[in-house]
Amino acid sequence: MSQIGITQQAMTKLTGKDDYGTPLKAFLKIQNEYAKTKFEIDACASDYNHKVDYYITKEMNLFNQKLDAPFFMNPIYGKRGFRTFNKGKPDEVTIFNEYGTADFVEFARNQHFRFNVTGAVLLFANVSSSDYFQRFVGEFPEDRQRNECEIFYYPERIQFDKFENGIKVKDGTPSLSSFVVVYDERFGKK
Repeated sequence: MSQIGITQQAMTKLTGKDDYGTPLKAFLKIQNEYAKTKFEIDACASDYNHKVDYYITKEMNLFNQKLDAPFFMNPIYGKRGFRTFNKGKPDEVTIFNEYGTADFVEFARNQHFRFNVTGAVLLFANVSSSDYFQRFVGEFPEDRQRNECEIFYYPERIQFDKFENGIKVKDGTPSLSSFVVVYDERFGKK
């Protein structure tokens, strides 16, 4: 299947659909309890929902950046070129997605190994059967050791922050159950 070029109409449809913010409470739990490091990069953020001073927006294209410091990533959910699940409202989908969840997870893993940094990726808990999950995370402990990562199930459904015109207007609908993949050398073979 050939890659579809993104049109202004498609970009307009995406705007506001995949930019729900991670609530501060969830961000801090992931940072302090799971990653056990202070994040310096918010890798999938916007001018109004970022959690740290250095953040990467959709317009900056994450895949052209270096994640050379501890990073947090709450990517869009879905397959490249197909429907994308809206964070906070999984029943809503967009029609076009230039990158898929697999691209984000692979990029996070590669940046961890390239720069030897801790990275955390927040995901829906229903991806364990996905090929990318098996390749870049791992079903079994020895796979996760090889990938230097661990899986942490988030204990409650996250209500992502909803924004309109850059202003938080309310908490979104609770998402599906979530988990966090943390890439860190402490999870590698000893």
